[in-house]
Amino acid sequence: MRLYTIHTGNFKLDGGAMFGVVPKVLWNSLNPADANNRCTWAMRCLLVEDGNRLILIDNGIGNKQDAKFFSHYDLHGEHSLRARFNNMASIETISPTCCSHTCTSITAAEVLLERAIA
Repeated sequence: MRLYTIHTGNFKLDGGAMFGVVPKVLWNSLNPADANNRCTWAMRCLLVEDGNRLILIDNGIGNKQDAKFFSHYDLHGEHSLRARFNNMASIETISPTCCSHTCTSITAAEVLLERAIA
């Protein structure tokens, strides 16, 4: 079994919300906040190669939301799963997908895979 991380871009979220009760002086040196108190976070998917099966865990932020939604996250960097994945294998060869949470992507992997296979 082989594991690959696929970086699909960066986004920003409020540092206070992410670190909770931990004082800003403790986390700001490791993950500096911008003028709006937002910290940069990376989006990464995990590709599991198990024999002849490819399993995708998580799928990035997707593209199903409107511009206002995305403005809250200040997406930056390469955030296309397809662009990053094409360097590794054909997206059509993915067996199952597993979403660890769906707060922003809401089954974006399934939609992406349906379009790729159709």
